[in-house]
Amino acid sequence: MKQFQKQFDDLLAYWPDENQELRELRSTAFDQFKNLGIPTKQLEDWQFTDFSSLKKIDYRLSRAKDLPQLPDDITEQIPNTYLLFMINGHYQPDLSDIPESISVTTNLENSKASKEKRDKLDDIFTNLRGLATEMKIPIWTASQVNRAGSREEIIQGDRIAESYTKMMITDFAMSLARSAEDKENGTGRWHIMKNRYGADGMTYDSIMDTAIGKIEINIRGNNRNEQTPPGELSPAQRRRLRNSSENFFNL
Repeated sequence: MKQFQKQFDDLLAYWPDENQELRELRSTAFDQFKNLGIPTKQLEDWQFTDFSSLKKIDYRLSRAKDLPQLPDDITEQIPNTYLLFMINGHYQPDLSDIPESISVTTNLENSKASKEKRDKLDDIFTNLRGLATEMKIPIWTASQVNRAGSREEIIQGDRIAESYTKMMITDFAMSLARSAEDKENGTGRWHIMKNRYGADGMTYDSIMDTAIGKIEINIRGNNRNEQTPPGELSPAQRRRLRNSSENFFNL
């Protein structure tokens, strides 16, 4: 078990920038493996399997330097196909044949790239705030929400995409939530996520016409059902009624 522990420690040390959630998942799985141990023949499901050889061989993770002598090219590639060539888990770009629009990276490289992207975004927001302070002007900029936030009625600050540090840097942040029904009705909800110099946490209804860029912010609360006058059909109701009528007469 000491050999497995050493290899696991080497893996964590080799990938220091790995995604933290994946890193915790690895550690949890390895802790469970240490508690259970290697199966023995005393277990009914493994009584015909001999794992004793695992204890006699010092297995270790494959490194790039362990690779055998590589050929100069692949002569037996299937015609009219692309080739993704790997040896012992190591991608070989010089021997692969893939479209230029596709890139192949390791999980380590992807983790580093994601971290670098977050750092760059944080630097942009920090520099914008410094510029606003230096010139004594307000600077507004837009930021996307993550996938979960795009489905919520009110978007909170923890749904900001890429890096939450952007929320900590900015002085004022508000979100706009628009569901499919909102887009049909021309409505939306503005939510004050952060206000360094005043109150936050409030939500305001809004009537919007994106075709002409007209936005009206109404009273606090969610009054979308009151925006259609009594006795009249909302745009969404009229569309559903029209679709039902067309389906009926097309029978």
